[in-house]
This record gives sequence, C-alpha cells and structure tokens, in this order.
Amino acid sequence: MVRKTHKSYSPFTIHPSATHCLRQANANSASHSLFTNMQTYYYLVASQKFLREEEDLDEVFAERVRNYQEQAKEIDFWLIDRPAFLDAPELVNVKAKVPQPATGIISTNPQFITWLKLRLEFVATGEFQAPSATIPDPIGSLITV
Repeated sequence: MVRKTHKSYSPFTIHPSATHCLRQANANSASHSLFTNMQTYYYLVASQKFLREEEDLDEVFAERVRNYQEQAKEIDFWLIDRPAFLDAPELVNVKAKVPQPATGIISTNPQFITWLKLRLEFVATGEFQAPSATIPDPIGSLITV
C-alpha cells in the first residue's frame, strides 16, 4: 500500500513552514535519534461521511485559520481523509470503532480537539506520539494518487 501525504486537506492549506518541518522530520525518521524528539498529537476521528457531509466544518476551520493568521501563529491542525495513523497497531481498537472510510482532525493543541469533541457527536478522540516506528508521518493519509 502506498502512503501519500498532504493530499486530502480541506478546506484550508497547511502553512508551508509546518509542512517543511514535518517533511524534514520524516526525512530523518530512519535515524532512531529522531524518535527522542517525538511530538504529542491529539486527534478526533469519525466517519468521512459524518465529518465531510453532515457537519459543516468549513466555517470552523476558516475562522480558526483567520485567527491564526491575525496572531501570526503557525497552523497546528489538519483535516485528513483516511488518516494513516489509524493503521498503527496501538490504534487498532480506535479504528475498529470508527466507520470507514474515516476522516481525522489532528492537532498539537489538545484544547482544540476537546472543543471539537464537545461540539460534535459520534467521534473518537485520543492522542499519540510521532514520529515513531509505527507512525512515521503523523499527518499522513492512505489516499493514493
């Protein structure tokens, strides 16, 4: 299975420097020393149909992106169709509970995920450390081109 990353983001784009940092980290993932610099990522996952069609997240993301731009903050959240992290062995139980195909919202900000969970129903939330041996690309997607 080919993993293609950064292809299914919508309705916003990833800040270029954030993408560069993640690509740089992924390029170095062969080195085990990188795993000592792992970041905690918080996620919310649900069925793609629910997050893409039944919930109107465009306004939420547009407002958050606008707010981040005004504050000159880097984007720290991503909307990913078929998130690759769900294939990690430690997340097999989460994947089993979420109707497939899944969509995920990943962030380094736990308060954002908590806020979304309070706003949305029928979602699973949690956290993981990456990059790691089982999750080399925290915002990777299983969508192939």
